[in-house]
Amino acid sequence: MRDTPVYEDDYKTCRATHATLRIFGVASEEVTRVLGLSPTESMHPGDLHHGAPARHHVWLLHSKLVIDSRDVRRHLDWILDQLVARRQALRELVGRGARVDIFCYWMSASGHGGPTISPTQAAKLAELGIDLGFDVYFVGEKT
Repeated sequence: MRDTPVYEDDYKTCRATHATLRIFGVASEEVTRVLGLSPTESMHPGDLHHGAPARHHVWLLHSKLVIDSRDVRRHLDWILDQLVARRQALRELVGRGARVDIFCYWMSASGHGGPTISPTQAAKLAELGIDLGFDVYFVGEKT
């Protein structure tokens, strides 16, 4: 098994991708304090988001403004690297009722193919207890 990732930044079947760490249920200021990370975006209950009021506290860390790659593995590694050293803080937030996941946007360039994750990433996700989800779009679909 390979330990050093081999990225394909020009991933041929991908038009665009990014990943977002999402933490729900604990006030954004508290998430920031406990993790020692600033969010890319945050919401409080009642804040308007896409025209509707948010129902929960939401803390988001996006890779799209930091990582320039069409390989979702690079985006995932950037987020996972932020979290591995903060695993205890993450567990503390979960103990307070936070729900944590990583959600990835992935748009096909040609109507086929799909995202890939590595065994190392799968192991880190399992170790951290984080679900991984994908929002996948194919050519001709609205995003």
